[in-house]
Amino acid sequence: STMRYEERTMSMLTHTWTRDKDKIAGCPAVAVIDETPIIIAGTTTGHIVALDGTGTELWRKSIGADVAAWPVVDDVAGIGRCILAADHSGMVACITPDGEEVWRTQLEGGFTEYNSISVVHGGEIAFVASSRRGVVTGLTVDGEIAWEFYTHPEHHTRKVGTGTGPCAVGDVDGDGRDEIVFSAADGYLYCLD
Repeated sequence: STMRYEERTMSMLTHTWTRDKDKIAGCPAVAVIDETPIIIAGTTTGHIVALDGTGTELWRKSIGADVAAWPVVDDVAGIGRCILAADHSGMVACITPDGEEVWRTQLEGGFTEYNSISVVHGGEIAFVASSRRGVVTGLTVDGEIAWEFYTHPEHHTRKVGTGTGPCAVGDVDGDGRDEIVFSAADGYLYCLD
């Protein structure tokens, strides 16, 4: 007797819970905060929501329009553990693990689900964000704009931008500082130091 694919798959999994109260946008983050695992998710209503392992809401913070870039949880020098998120308009927020806002900054270009916010270690900037208009922005630990990199400035002035993908961050040249690597809709691969 042969089991159908659905029966075989479901027999290996346990459906623990489903949350339908929010329209979740993108991929959630999972982090351990004070030895407690939590799920951080963005919603299409512009909120960052923290849930415990049973799906119970711990807190909710509005960041503006619908959340676009997937939330990121990381340790940042000068802040400690923080949550980063961005909405479609380009608003980036840094939030503490208990839902308090650290800072909020409006960036040029806006975000889609294909853009990212990343933590950078070992340099003057603490965060980097990619946008749908082909702009990668470096932010200080206080959320101030340190620099903006335009993939192709001649495309940026048009209504249609070149768009950048998510940024990969890591020390690719062995100098002890993170570099920022990303691709753009122009077909180029970029590495910034």
